Amino acid sequence: MKKQLRGRKLVIWWGVALVVCAGAAIAAGWLKPRLLDSAQKRLAVSEMYYEYKQKFPDVIDIRPEEAIQLLGEGNVIFVDDREPKERAVSTIPGAISADDLREHPEQYSGKTLIVYCTISYRSGKLAEEYGPKYGLVMKNMIGGILGWVHAGGPIVDPSGRPVLRVHVYGPTWDLAPDGYETVW
Repeated sequence: MKKQLRGRKLVIWWGVALVVCAGAAIAAGWLKPRLLDSAQKRLAVSEMYYEYKQKFPDVIDIRPEEAIQLLGEGNVIFVDDREPKERAVSTIPGAISADDLREHPEQYSGKTLIVYCTISYRSGKLAEEYGPKYGLVMKNMIGGILGWVHAGGPIVDPSGRPVLRVHVYGPTWDLAPDGYETVW
């Protein structure tokens, strides 16, 4: 009887510990509950971006809605600062890779570059370094590709076909709008 009681207490103790750890992980942002609607996800993207923005305060921001308009006018070059495996899922139509920019920065002199990544932390660091170094006009898109899809911007696969699939880097950034398939 004592052994059974001790076993039950141990199971209860481990259950409580698991719940407490999961709650702490969610509060710390390590885990995201899947119960957010699109509006809450969009707000979370914005909050994360402005938290990251503190690390590159001098970089010029651009709202995704403005970037969508510029795409339609053809007056801008998008620079995707994500890894090849992320870009292989989807990208903004016509975007070049950050590697292309790094290899030939002189080709983009005098042009407006809009840089992005998943949520625009990596791209903010890119703009902070490369803009001044090469005299480039670089604007960091608020919320990255997640901000873009929340604003209704199109994304395409490597063949140029429109898709509703986006690489979100990891579970913390699993904040795409409803209707999108996310991978990491």
